Amino acid sequence: MSTDIKTNQTSFNKINPDVFNLFCKNRDENKWFVSCRESAWQAWQTLAFPTLKDESWRRTDIRTLSLDSYEFESFGNAGTAQTTAVKSEEIIQKLSSSWGDSAGTLITLDSKPFFRKMASTSPQGVVFDHFENLVKESNPLIEKYYSKAVPVNDSKFSALHYAFESGGALLYIPQDTVVELPFNYFIELSKNKGIDTSHLLVIAGKNSKFSIIRQTESLDEKLDGFHTGVVELFLEEGANVSFVDVQNWNLKSWHIDTHRAFLAKDAHLEWVAVGLGGRLSKTDSNTHLQGEGSRVDMLGLVCSEGKQHLDYHTLQDHDAPNAFSDLLYNTVLKDKSRTVFRGMIKVHPHAQKTDAYQKNNNLSLSSDARADSIPGLEISANDVRCTHGSTTSEIDNDQVLYLMSRGISRQDSDNLIVEGFFETVMQRMQSEYIRERVRGLILNKLGLSSVLS
Repeated sequence: MSTDIKTNQTSFNKINPDVFNLFCKNRDENKWFVSCRESAWQAWQTLAFPTLKDESWRRTDIRTLSLDSYEFESFGNAGTAQTTAVKSEEIIQKLSSSWGDSAGTLITLDSKPFFRKMASTSPQGVVFDHFENLVKESNPLIEKYYSKAVPVNDSKFSALHYAFESGGALLYIPQDTVVELPFNYFIELSKNKGIDTSHLLVIAGKNSKFSIIRQTESLDEKLDGFHTGVVELFLEEGANVSFVDVQNWNLKSWHIDTHRAFLAKDAHLEWVAVGLGGRLSKTDSNTHLQGEGSRVDMLGLVCSEGKQHLDYHTLQDHDAPNAFSDLLYNTVLKDKSRTVFRGMIKVHPHAQKTDAYQKNNNLSLSSDARADSIPGLEISANDVRCTHGSTTSEIDNDQVLYLMSRGISRQDSDNLIVEGFFETVMQRMQSEYIRERVRGLILNKLGLSSVLS
């Protein structure tokens, strides 16, 4: 390993006690939240930076990530993100129109609260707001759930996230509340060498039903950005939640995320992961089925191009009997890009009658692309049905010839095969509204026009 690369890992001159203290000083937060930051800061100082020797990082090399190159010194200024009135209107209009009508919209810009709007029909008791507006005084919801799914010392990056968390959001839906329109949470970067450390905390009350879309995005294709985030989902008994996570940074950004979901009895989570952007992206998505009869459907649509490196680690953790999980991740690779899928189904000894499935399919559009697929099982119960599978292939020439023999051009034949490859995942989404918008994002990423419509 070269000296320069090693320095990038171990030298954090801009992440020092003076910067951290200034960050906390400039914020208006209750003692509990500040204490959480301080615990994270202590963890940051003691935890090791991940290396290729760590199993979860063995296929994802971050030695060229220099955290000191990002603007930690100016990052601590609290308050609302500022921009010109014209630019503000453009940002709001663009994002609001991209997903249509919503039950509520939050925008975080450069890791600061930027915009909030709730629908007039929002049910009583719903909370959807930035942390900055919720933690000035003691907040029982946040203190009960925040950092409980992903502890502050979970990893080096989670510690960094919690120490400098800014611009995050809470969504709370009370018991027996059904919200038809989705909630939108947009996370934007507009500055070169900008940083985002936003957090999403979702609490679904007993028998509630709703959907939330989280989208990360760069406002300029030339910006170099760094994001380290956390998503925590808590589903109480009988809750039904659709969570759509769209990672759409530009190709110069770094994205490191940890997502965890906990499901109580008879809860159902539809979890859709859309991976499009990022120079390097690593997302760990863990689901813990803790209640009997709980169910999760984990759906993934990943597109990579150029020299992108997109890494997804998943866990289906069965900690209760008679629970169900089904994972289907489909990936299309172009150029010299690389993807990593590492999944695990874990069944605890008492989780009898578990029904779990895991499948990762990869379609390569280039002989220079590479897909690493490592599905796995860890079964400690004896009355279960658990299977996994993986496929990696290029476009089938026989399929292309068959389509062309029916009068379809070569380009449209390729498009049809790619779109059909993703359609197997999209057809499993509950909401046609969300399905159509995800389809548009995928086709735009691949530079394709829809052939199926």
